[in-house]
Parts: sequence; C-alpha cells; structure tokens
Amino acid sequence: MKILLPYLKAVVEGAVPEGPTLRDSLNEMDRISKDTDMGLDPKLRHYLQMRSYSKALDWLNGNGVEK
Repeated sequence: MKILLPYLKAVVEGAVPEGPTLRDSLNEMDRISKDTDMGLDPKLRHYLQMRSYSKALDWLNGNGVEK
C-alpha cells in the first residue's frame, strides 16, 4: 500500500511543502481505511482506524510492529 506512504509521513514526520497537507493526509487515510475494496491487511486497517499512524508507517516499512 505505497499509496499511504506520503500521507503517513506527512502525519508522523511532518508535512513538507511539496507533499500533502496534514488535513489532506488525515482525510485520505480515513477514506482508505473505510474502503473495503482497497484490500488492506487487517492489521494495517486496524492501525489506521485507531489512528496509530507511527505503527502503520512501521508496518508498511516492514518493521513488524507488535503491541
């Protein structure tokens, strides 16, 4: 789900002028997390729905986040 990376980075690391705004990032991640056609992994969907954006970014980067 590389589509999420710029949005997660904007929230976790801070928005940059050439990237999405914080508001756009939050809106888009909410939309993606609710879209059943996106085929999100259940764990990633959970992180997004619970707004655990650092964990979602770690999960996407393959860092195997655990509780």
